[in-house]
Amino acid sequence: MTRNHKILIFSLIILIAAIGIFAVFRRLSVQNQITGTSMPANNYQAATTTTSTSSTTAPTIPGTALLKTETSGGFTYLTNTNNMTLYVFDHDVNGQSSCYGQCAVIWPPYLVPAGASLAGMPSEVGTVTRTGGANQFTWNGRPLYTYSNDKKPGDILGNGFSGIWHIVQLSSSTAL
Repeated sequence: MTRNHKILIFSLIILIAAIGIFAVFRRLSVQNQITGTSMPANNYQAATTTTSTSSTTAPTIPGTALLKTETSGGFTYLTNTNNMTLYVFDHDVNGQSSCYGQCAVIWPPYLVPAGASLAGMPSEVGTVTRTGGANQFTWNGRPLYTYSNDKKPGDILGNGFSGIWHIVQLSSSTAL
């Protein structure tokens, strides 16, 4: 084997190793975007840290406390029974959740309690059956989630996360 062949083989080995390392880091980056294990530098919370928050004190849907609203920074968004912010995930397709495993640990699905009725709820509210049979709330056909890094009502730390997680912002004409 000539010296040129050895250099060529060595170069190919280095190139293949570099591609492999790049692929591993790329996969970890995509996984972090989905699971929310790291926060982007332009996280929305930094802009809202000093914003005052007011919460509705009574259920905003007649006969139920399953969905509520929260107002912060001049806009109103959807919350769960504990006034925790609800989010939608851009990777969900055709109304089906794609957030399972570690993703669902970081972004818990907002599940419908056993025996709950959707009677009297706005037409935007629905459910989807998750793998395993649990029913998850939807808004306009999009599955709803909370964010594990939101620690108190009014936190919206997941809003805009990686450009794929968003609060369910309500227009002033939306009646709950």
